[in-house]
Amino acid sequence: MRLVTDHEQVRQIATSDSFGAYSMADSYRELGERLGHDLGPSIALLEQLPTFMDGEAHRLGRKTQAMRSAKFKQAQLDAAQAFLDNFAATTLSNTASFDLLTDFGSPLFRALSAAMIPAEWREEGWLDLIDAVPLLFSPSTPLKRRFEINRGLAELGAKFGPESWEEIMLLVLGNRPLSGSLAMSLHDILFRHPGQALNTMEWPAYFTQSALHFFDRIALRPVTIGDLTFEPGERVRCNIHAPEWTSQQRQGTMFGVGAHLCLGRPLSELVWAMTTSMFSAQDCRLAVTPLLYRQDCEPFHLPISCPVTVLA
Repeated sequence: MRLVTDHEQVRQIATSDSFGAYSMADSYRELGERLGHDLGPSIALLEQLPTFMDGEAHRLGRKTQAMRSAKFKQAQLDAAQAFLDNFAATTLSNTASFDLLTDFGSPLFRALSAAMIPAEWREEGWLDLIDAVPLLFSPSTPLKRRFEINRGLAELGAKFGPESWEEIMLLVLGNRPLSGSLAMSLHDILFRHPGQALNTMEWPAYFTQSALHFFDRIALRPVTIGDLTFEPGERVRCNIHAPEWTSQQRQGTMFGVGAHLCLGRPLSELVWAMTTSMFSAQDCRLAVTPLLYRQDCEPFHLPISCPVTVLA
């Protein structure tokens, strides 16, 4: 696998029709055949995630999910506002410490998820399954955990039908990117304003950190990008958060590039604006410490924890 970090080469690869999406479903087909295990439910879901699709199927998949996103947009915004109001009134007002990921980013995304799924799904632990599905993407996830998720997807399909995959695609793809980016961006801002009251800080209009640092592509034909030549079938990993990039360059690829631009960008940016509006209205002071990052959640870049202390 080739790693590409040059900004211009990454953008060219992302927009070139000489490269296709990496098929996670094919990886699970190979795994199932090697182990003699039925991974059909996982494969069925992965085959329908726009991130791993190309061409007309990708276009139609994005169109379907864009329509779903528009349908539930207001309900999700209402859920986000209710969560933020409660967080300000309880956690920020009545606790000495909290975690930006486990107490803020993750439960905020859970609230967004609950607003987008059928009511009967909210009472039987299906949200826990949706939260776990991104573990299928990581090479570090134990087989036992993959099998558990596969069984959960089989039960979901059996109970609600094959169309249930469409209900959870945006949530599966958005979970870690949004919750992680929220937590890390807030941490980054607080780290750069030590001891300062929240209502006196400068709050950026956009996320400053991303939980997604790379995307993979497969060369479909012999192709040369700059000084790099790729052979058909070669897997390419494009870093979209390279340390040498400027903040403007990283901001420009925060939600992907080209045909695979993130479907959740409009909602994510609205949620960020709502989040900074809530924090910027508070007069408390928060203290954070440097982050340590997990090594088991590829392709996402997530902290082990994001502890925050509420100062007197």
